[in-house]
Amino acid sequence: MSELKKKLNFKKDHIRSGFEWEIEPNCCSDLKAAFDEDIIFVSNFVDDESYHCYVFFIDKEGDLHRSDGTGINYCPWCGSKIKVWKKQKEIL
Repeated sequence: MSELKKKLNFKKDHIRSGFEWEIEPNCCSDLKAAFDEDIIFVSNFVDDESYHCYVFFIDKEGDLHRSDGTGINYCPWCGSKIKVWKKQKEIL
């Protein structure tokens, strides 16, 4: 994990390697790759259609624009609404 990710204190289940997909991104291969490459993250908040997704923007000085990320609803590459769902862990 990079030093920046450590500083941001990511929850493991926000990073793609920390969960399995129930409904994976399917609008385009670029969106799926962005999740796999830890460019787009998935929160634990949901609405009727999808888990909320977010990204981090860096300003021209190299600082984070917002330390909690910026929510996105539409694919930055093809413009489709993002619809993803994490598999729920079984509670014993």
